[in-house]
Amino acid sequence: MKKIVLVAFFFIACISIVKAQLSSGSNFNLTDSLLAVNNTQDNAKKIDILFKIGRKYAFSQGDTAIKYLKLAVDIAIKSKNERSLFKAYYYISATYNQTLGNYPLGLHFATEQLKLGKKLNLPDSIMKDAYYNLTFSYAYLKNKDLAYKYLDLRWPISRRIKAKFGGGESNLAKVYNILENNDSALIYSSPTVEANRKMVYEKRWSGAYVVQGDIYRAQKKYDSAIIYYKLSFPLAIRAFFYKDYLEASSGLTSTYAALNEVDSAIYYGSQVVTYSKTFTFTEGLLNAYKVLYKNV
Repeated sequence: MKKIVLVAFFFIACISIVKAQLSSGSNFNLTDSLLAVNNTQDNAKKIDILFKIGRKYAFSQGDTAIKYLKLAVDIAIKSKNERSLFKAYYYISATYNQTLGNYPLGLHFATEQLKLGKKLNLPDSIMKDAYYNLTFSYAYLKNKDLAYKYLDLRWPISRRIKAKFGGGESNLAKVYNILENNDSALIYSSPTVEANRKMVYEKRWSGAYVVQGDIYRAQKKYDSAIIYYKLSFPLAIRAFFYKDYLEASSGLTSTYAALNEVDSAIYYGSQVVTYSKTFTFTEGLLNAYKVLYKNV
């Protein structure tokens, strides 16, 4: 009982921080940003501002992110700015894949990004963004052959051997975990977590701990999974990565359910349901409903 009370206190404290951050907007004001879009005749500037709005909401409110990213698409098409269109498809695909859990649409925009990149004859240093989204799209859709095909293009073996925290290589662990290749996932996740620990606290990445928790949960190392999921909470709140916050809560829901600690599973599942009214992580919400349905 004492454990549950302490956990509840932690969540109340976190949500108080969330509300304060939403009010302050971390120096971001949607109304001012939209006024800036309306007040400029420069289409490139309009697109850039809409990208910033989309990125702001991509890991917290996915539908809102998509709304403004699609406005950027419209302007890019009308102004025939194909390089910006390529970039817009990247952001949209990533948001559908990582936050909204709409993998068919994630694949659609990744495919459009790939086709446009080929038309523009873009180098691999830029095309890697399309390969990234295609890797995740096919991994989520359980098409391992195509997922590994684009993984090899996004992360050639030479880069995988030298992989380190940052530069996108840390996402390898997440991909391998989705593909249920947890030995490879751990190879890339553990150095990422270690590098994360050595950083100044304010610069640490919550996602590194969430992925480590996912890997340990897949390996049925539940005590370790719980530790890493909980380590991610304050970092996710601090960085406005509310998707990570919900993802870790969903992971804890499944972990406690696997341990048959029903009260804790119900608690974290209920947190996911409650805060999904404000923030977006569709896969986590579906998982929470599944666990709650079996245990309530």
